[in-house]
Amino acid sequence: MKNPLQAAQQRPCNNTRPARTSGLPALRRFGRLSSLLAGTMLFSFTPALHAEYKGEFIPFPLVTVHYNDRDLPSLEQHGSEAAVNFFYSAEYGKARLLAEFYLDNEEREMERLAVGWAATDNTRLWLGRFHTGLDQWNRKHHHGAYLQTTIYRPGIIEFEDDGGALPSHSTGLSLQTSRNGADHIDHFTFDFGVGPALSPGHLESLDILKPGKGEYDLFAAVSVSRQPMDKPFDDSGIYLGYTVVPSSAAGIDEVKLNILGAYSNYSMGAWYLRGSVMRIGTGVDTSSGNTVNQSFLYGYLQPEYTLNARWLLYGRAEVTQHAAANLYLAEIPEYIRHRTLIGVRHQIARGQALKFELAKQNQFGQDYAQATVQWSAALP
Repeated sequence: MKNPLQAAQQRPCNNTRPARTSGLPALRRFGRLSSLLAGTMLFSFTPALHAEYKGEFIPFPLVTVHYNDRDLPSLEQHGSEAAVNFFYSAEYGKARLLAEFYLDNEEREMERLAVGWAATDNTRLWLGRFHTGLDQWNRKHHHGAYLQTTIYRPGIIEFEDDGGALPSHSTGLSLQTSRNGADHIDHFTFDFGVGPALSPGHLESLDILKPGKGEYDLFAAVSVSRQPMDKPFDDSGIYLGYTVVPSSAAGIDEVKLNILGAYSNYSMGAWYLRGSVMRIGTGVDTSSGNTVNQSFLYGYLQPEYTLNARWLLYGRAEVTQHAAANLYLAEIPEYIRHRTLIGVRHQIARGQALKFELAKQNQFGQDYAQATVQWSAALP
């Protein structure tokens, strides 16, 4: 039996290291190449002047209220808030457009903005700011909280300004293609562009509306997954990523991240199980001229049980290993290193859900408990 959420989703040190050079020249060269490709895409759209337009506009509002059992620094991610995410997609012939704008009392950001070209029925090329292919969450659940079972994403792949430790967004090119087998579909994604920068306290991705602000460098990733024909919500995949992260944090010039991971989703009757494991290598270039190479492991497991069309029970366990002395993670104190939660999701009306969670987690170097309730919707 499909749960209501699934139905909605169909759709060594080195003291002789040369001084680091700015990533801006490379960014400018990449920008010129991207502009040329964008022009080529737009020119290619002209034969489709009489094509049929298909568009979709969906506001995703949410209201979140939480209670912590102890005082903590101000948390953007876990604060009580009201927000809305505006999602828009359009098709015109082979042309595609995707835009997502997030708004709350503190933040106004164009989360995604990309133009695309459908080369075939199974192949898309995107240019702009998009979600990366690291882990399953980024492209299965966008910024609309209603589309995910839980209130929050797993800690490591939270969005950059919410304490995430991996790139959730990249600005550049993304090629997505698939191949049909006898009883399955294979999906392939190749991302190339610029990744985030490390600011004091958190990662910061490129603002596509202000591309000259900040310093950013290379991001590249590839992901491969397989989906059974008879179980469209079950799939498994692997992913690789590499990014150079310029830093304005004290004592760090830049960080190189090497990411290797795998995920799987499996359904059996009323049960649905999703999980992921990954290894992240961190090469930290310090201001003193040393390079500190470390790594840490991360994994999460999320079981879900559908009681009926309106009620769903779930839980999640998240674990980070070898994180205590990691220089890179020390610069992201909002990152949730460990968390155990249980929750319930109630479909209160068409396109509206109410979620309640109890969690125990480690953040800002402290263990604490949290109770959270969230109303979310997909309108109209």
